[in-house]
Amino acid sequence: QLQIATDAGFTSIVVNQASLTTNSYAFSGLNYNTTYYWRVKAKANAGDESAFSSTFIFKTTVNAPILNTPTNNSFCVDLSGNLTWTAVAGATAYEVQLATDMAFQNVVGQNLNNSTTSFAYTGLNNNTVYYWRVKAKNADGAGDYSAVWSFTSVLPSPTLQSPANNSISVATNGFMSWVSVTGATAYEVMLATTMEFTDGVIINDANVATATKAYAGLNNNTVYYWKVRAKNTNCTGPWSNTFNFETVLAAPVLATPANNALNIPVAGNVTWNAVNGA
Repeated sequence: QLQIATDAGFTSIVVNQASLTTNSYAFSGLNYNTTYYWRVKAKANAGDESAFSSTFIFKTTVNAPILNTPTNNSFCVDLSGNLTWTAVAGATAYEVQLATDMAFQNVVGQNLNNSTTSFAYTGLNNNTVYYWRVKAKNADGAGDYSAVWSFTSVLPSPTLQSPANNSISVATNGFMSWVSVTGATAYEVMLATTMEFTDGVIINDANVATATKAYAGLNNNTVYYWKVRAKNTNCTGPWSNTFNFETVLAAPVLATPANNALNIPVAGNVTWNAVNGA
């Protein structure tokens, strides 16, 4: 007969198996971080039975943590941030692991003795799947790892190419181009006459399929600002740096003598309209 209880007097028995035929018993469903007492006595077919054995004591492990953030299978997660989980009763520390593989062979961040329910990470790569897990610890030992959760980091911001930043004499018709972003399926492009992109917006296209965007009909001798961000189904990345360029001066408009004019004096003046910015 096997008895398991939560008190030494066996008044709170949680297991009482009186007809066991072997010298082992598989128990389950005990509470975490709890002290248990157990004892056994032998029985014979004739009804004889021994006294109970001496009482042994054991304590169960602490529970596995419940992970909180970043949520499982989340996308567009910042390259620096915090892993958080729910506190475990009886835990005095936590072991945290962050890796690029589910087997945790390539660990990129860990703390084997984290004293809080938060772990700060930094320096992750863009558009990369990461896996993380936590287990609770105390003076008695460590519990099981939590479930493994994953998240995908944010897309990188595009690197702008042309028109180059602070360029001048840029044609009023042309193209903006940038370096393609791995993992992006589209780009959002803005072109405006203000750095805040709140006024004077010329282009605001949220579904550009390639790493180039045409513009046309810009004003001469005008400063324009432009920026781009990458997108896919699950994530819109951060804006690129803002570049600016200044368009070319307008060509002068000739005034006098008029085109194809006749009988013009051999001495006189030619005139043209003033050009803004010249």
